[in-house]
Parts: sequence; structure tokens; C-alpha cells
Amino acid sequence: MSDREAQLTQLYEAFNRQDIEAVLVALHPDVDWPDVLEGKRRHGRDDVRAYWLGQFKLIRSELAPLSFDDLPDGRVRVLVIQTVRGVDGQLWSEGKVEHV
Repeated sequence: MSDREAQLTQLYEAFNRQDIEAVLVALHPDVDWPDVLEGKRRHGRDDVRAYWLGQFKLIRSELAPLSFDDLPDGRVRVLVIQTVRGVDGQLWSEGKVEHV
């Protein structure tokens, strides 16, 4: 596993623990993040923090990286298994998704 893959794996693990600050510090200050609950974009660490805090009141997401693909522009595409449960533990969805 490359250093980059190890770092990304650690960030996924932090997200799974809901350690928001550990993930936010690794994101660009002007991060542009999709808000899948409201169908819009979140901009900046403070906005993403607020989104995640609201999201964690409704759902629990578990993200398990399967593969990492370096893209020509320097970004990384990560294939993950995403499991989403309600706070009561009931399964909402599970499947493979790509993150870039």
C-alpha cells in the first residue's frame, strides 16, 4: 500500500468513527463537497462540518475502500463499499460507489 493509499484509508477510518476534525484537517480549506441529502454543494470546512454533524443525526455511514486509482490530474479515484444505516441500525443502502 502506498503512503497516499494509507493516508486515505486512515481518513476513511476517521470518518467511520465520526472523527470529523481528523478528516476536515486533511481537506482543502475551500473544499467543495456534495450534499446528497439536499442535492446541493457544501463549500469550505465549516460548511462541510455542519453538513456532517446534521447527517450523523440521521444516518451512520461506513465506508470501506476497495481500490485506489491515480488519475492523470493528480486526483485519486477510490472505489468503496458504502453501507448506510439509520441511527436505529436499520439498513438504508449498501453498494459500491466511487469517490474522487
